[in-house]
Amino acid sequence: MKGNFVIEPDLKPLFAKVLERFFLCSSRQTATFTDFYDPVKGDAFLKALGQSSQPSKSSGKVNDVRILAFGGAEDCERRMIGFFPDFFDEEGEDDFPIDCLQISYNKKFNQAPRHQDYLGSLLGLGIVRERIGDILLSDEGFANVFVVRELSGYICGQLEKVGRVSVKVEKVLLAQSANVEKQEKMINVASLRVDAVVSAIFKLSRGRASDLIAGEKVLVNWSIVKDGSKLIKPGDMLTLRGHGRAQIGEVAGTTKKDRLRLTVFV
Repeated sequence: MKGNFVIEPDLKPLFAKVLERFFLCSSRQTATFTDFYDPVKGDAFLKALGQSSQPSKSSGKVNDVRILAFGGAEDCERRMIGFFPDFFDEEGEDDFPIDCLQISYNKKFNQAPRHQDYLGSLLGLGIVRERIGDILLSDEGFANVFVVRELSGYICGQLEKVGRVSVKVEKVLLAQSANVEKQEKMINVASLRVDAVVSAIFKLSRGRASDLIAGEKVLVNWSIVKDGSKLIKPGDMLTLRGHGRAQIGEVAGTTKKDRLRLTVFV
């Protein structure tokens, strides 16, 4: 690999691990993989490697090594970066050491756990965040969670509760992970400002939403938003770290009080 890599100083220690995976692939001609990275770090690493990025996957080639980013399903935010010798299958996604775990509960007798409940329970098992990918919530009494393959057996055997809710964990095929249908919701907002939309979707006060934006916890289309007055538009993907994400639909009209009726998919 040629050239000088431009990376922010605070990301250099992590990027050194990414480069280690790259050079190991090049020298041993074997596929290597990083941990899961959030879209901000992942995009920075891919750009430093000379690659463009997409929400679901990114593919390119440097010298004799192909580079692919994948999180387990289309539109995953948290993705591994995989390095492949030239002779590997062109797609490569099936080679990623990612398992999908379905964590289910009895929705008849329990309130649905939140995104942070699932994440907190997994971290409570001693697992670091970088070993866990996206957490996809379903209204059908389960969540699909992407994890590094070497931890899936441990999680299946150890995770018994999410918050106070008893759960059952089983591994499912990655193809089944896409079966989480998004729920359509209608919210009323004063405007299409990101702070107003975040407040309405995640049921937070406007002040709390502004604080989270200032703390760089809000992303639109996988890029951090620092200005609460930024306007969102149909098709945008809105992420609130620790809470989940939602896709913005169409404005369906106005209320009697001139608030916008906005369709969102969560």
